[in-house]
Amino acid sequence: MCDVKTIGTFNCGLTGGGIERVVAVLSGLWLKAGYRVVVFTDKPVTLCDDFDLPKGVVHKVLPKCGTDREDAWISSIREDKIDVLVHHQFSSKNFAGDIEVAKKGGIKTVVVMHEPFSAERYGVEGWNNSLYVKPFPCVDAMVCLSPTEALWWGSTLHRPVFYIPNPLPFDCNTPIVWQKEASRDILWIGRFASRKRLEDAIRAYAIVAQQDKDARLVVLGSSSRNEVNRRFRRFVHQLGVSDRVVFAGRQKDVAQFLRNAYAHLSTSVSESYALTLAESKAHGVPIVMYNLPYLALSDGNRGILTAEIGDVQGLAQALIMILHDVDFRNRLGDEGRKSLEPLENERVIQDWKRVLRTIHRDPTGSYSELPHYQTQEYYQFVLNEITRSWQFFMRENAWKMKLFEWMSSHFPMSWVKSFIKARRPDLF
Repeated sequence: MCDVKTIGTFNCGLTGGGIERVVAVLSGLWLKAGYRVVVFTDKPVTLCDDFDLPKGVVHKVLPKCGTDREDAWISSIREDKIDVLVHHQFSSKNFAGDIEVAKKGGIKTVVVMHEPFSAERYGVEGWNNSLYVKPFPCVDAMVCLSPTEALWWGSTLHRPVFYIPNPLPFDCNTPIVWQKEASRDILWIGRFASRKRLEDAIRAYAIVAQQDKDARLVVLGSSSRNEVNRRFRRFVHQLGVSDRVVFAGRQKDVAQFLRNAYAHLSTSVSESYALTLAESKAHGVPIVMYNLPYLALSDGNRGILTAEIGDVQGLAQALIMILHDVDFRNRLGDEGRKSLEPLENERVIQDWKRVLRTIHRDPTGSYSELPHYQTQEYYQFVLNEITRSWQFFMRENAWKMKLFEWMSSHFPMSWVKSFIKARRPDLF
């Protein structure tokens, strides 16, 4: 069987966050490695798109759905002589259809898992295990962003699974330019999604602000919903720190902020990779975050101080330690930067070459790297994350259970069932 010459890769769009940036960077690496690359989206390019595709990468926009989308896929598979489809949007409603069309077209398929296996328990937007795992047995391989994820999915679905970290959108060998007197900015980077827990970051900063009059919290991100943006602005006002919290909005170039940052505060409770951690490490910026030990970037917590989820006081104390000891801050920054060496892009592209060779030369799909990840450490990470995610789910949804108990005692069960079904039809 011939080796791969042309890679087709799909993501909904090119504007937004980490996945979009990964698609742009990865397509450039594939191009440099000698592959022809076609990027598919179903959102047209606009002038405000964050991430430009490298010169030489072909971009095609698919119809949103239906037979027009299927026809466009079939036409492009033939015209562009695509050998493999790398799909980045497994939570898209079109995922199953896209995989089916690709198989009809006689090409191999790879799905990249951009959410952790525990995502549903954390209320990740658009994620539902029961809906999206169904097409997975049809794909030829999966790429996961940590060994823990590879162990879970490989054991669960019995498909060829590979661990490949996301590519880095920067050169790790670029010298650090940081002036310790330039600012005492604490950066928070991300979308205003519920699992990112910006409110926890603001609470932690409010504690820090009582002990450090020069520290600022700079928030890089926003929500598409204006009421969410207004809610966070009201919150900082209520805590009395509105004059020291800067809402800088979503930024294409976060490097300009990282060059002058004292620390990076991350309060997400669920991630699969968290590219912003890599960006901070590359700039020698120490990280304070909730403990997510299964992440590839938090391996050994090099350059990182952690607190357990919900421990806002712990986050604040870690930030104070960094702010009050510049030598400790610099040591953490150096540790973080060195920890990126095994994740540099040359290794990433070699790993992708191995995946593409494997799926074309092993048509039975019997190859598996699963034994590489079957260690006591990774099994422990899986078990810990299953326990932690369910504890989080139960804690966050306790009020719903109490409400259900109250409703059940005051209304007929048929009415309660209709009430729930109207709001969560997926449960029925």
